[in-house]
Amino acid sequence: MIDTPHGPARAHILEAEGEARAALMLGHGAGGGFKAGDLQAVTTVARELGYLVALVEQPYLVAGRRSAAPTH
Repeated sequence: MIDTPHGPARAHILEAEGEARAALMLGHGAGGGFKAGDLQAVTTVARELGYLVALVEQPYLVAGRRSAAPTH
């Protein structure tokens, strides 16, 4: 869990295939989720290339909402 000003976010950590050479953090777009096809494709390739991948689930999804709170 990651504390943010908008509530907790959640990071899903996926190990690299073999020894990690770097880390890559990815977040989903508005209305999407970390299981989106494009994020899954990038994650697969990055892990194959030796990257540890952190997929970050934004606070509104962690809280069970469908969209982010309006900006002020």
